[in-house]
Amino acid sequence: MDPAYKTRPREVWSRKQCLAAVKHRHTDSYGSKGPAGLIQGSADPYPQYGTQRFNGGIIAGDVWYTIGTRYPWPKIPAEFGLYHLCSWGVIVSAREDAVLRKLDQHELVLDEEGYEK
Repeated sequence: MDPAYKTRPREVWSRKQCLAAVKHRHTDSYGSKGPAGLIQGSADPYPQYGTQRFNGGIIAGDVWYTIGTRYPWPKIPAEFGLYHLCSWGVIVSAREDAVLRKLDQHELVLDEEGYEK
């Protein structure tokens, strides 16, 4: 039997982890800071979350996954949300702040397993 996707268990973030992620700003190699709360850049070559397909699949360990990887988005407390930030990627933000920044219309819609619908 050939598995199609390499997967992993869904992370469950606490309120404390979300608050830390909301405040964190990644620094690039030039010292420039990105937006607060960025958890996955839109240009990341190997995304930490979501589905990624490879032409010919991917080999991890001794197993050939015929299509690619499928990593669920983290499960976060209801007071936070995951949002697409144009040209940056996906950020975690408090829902109140997202409404003020008009990010609520760009919220990721996830199924029960943590994948985008």
